[in-house]
Amino acid sequence: MNTTNTIDFQAFDKFRLLHVGGEVLRINPWLHENNSESISSIHFLDTVIGRFPPDLLIFDSLDEADVKKIRNHKRLFFVPVLVVQRSFETAKNLDEFFQCPNVLLCNSVAAFSAEFAQNLLRLLQKQKRLLPVKTGMIVKSVILYLNKNISKKITRESLAQTVGVCEDYVSRVFRAEMGMSLWRYVHLYRMDAAHRLLLQTGLSVAEVARRSGFPDAAYFTRAFHEFYNLAPSAVRTGITQTTPFT
Repeated sequence: MNTTNTIDFQAFDKFRLLHVGGEVLRINPWLHENNSESISSIHFLDTVIGRFPPDLLIFDSLDEADVKKIRNHKRLFFVPVLVVQRSFETAKNLDEFFQCPNVLLCNSVAAFSAEFAQNLLRLLQKQKRLLPVKTGMIVKSVILYLNKNISKKITRESLAQTVGVCEDYVSRVFRAEMGMSLWRYVHLYRMDAAHRLLLQTGLSVAEVARRSGFPDAAYFTRAFHEFYNLAPSAVRTGITQTTPFT
């Protein structure tokens, strides 16, 4: 899988990125030693921001209370927040989180893509702004719906009905916020969901395909090989580590 071949990631060196959480995102191509710091909890925030005022805050888990505290911090109110997790399948009761401005929600597999990196770079360079809270809620709702319903057939119509807007509008605001098409995001997440199931369960390839939202095992196997450059069975035999998100 190669999602980093169209971006000069050294461009991120100009910005200060502060990671908050237990998982150091050292695999992330836009986090380097000279442009980032990591703290395990926001309890250590005030000890850091005096000497390292961040241009971006990155959380590796969705903690509604922590994000709200950031938004209420007078020195960090306008600093964008990125919440990155491999899956948001178990997320719930996020009404207050959705009301927080200037917050991006993104699955890991999409966050490490070249498209999202370009989107994030434009945000840091102030070439774009995140959507207003109400519109951003639509995008976050779509992402959570995908995480919770990836085994289902997902259509623009079903997504539009879920968030209560027209089909064209869903696609338009999603691309504006995330820097990639809705269907590119769905494909990335399906691929990673399948990879997780192959590693963490003993399900058949056909069942992995079904639970990841693919119409049949043959199509899934072709798509998986094209994305990871190996067969689904090779993940279980340990031929190679195909993704950094395990």
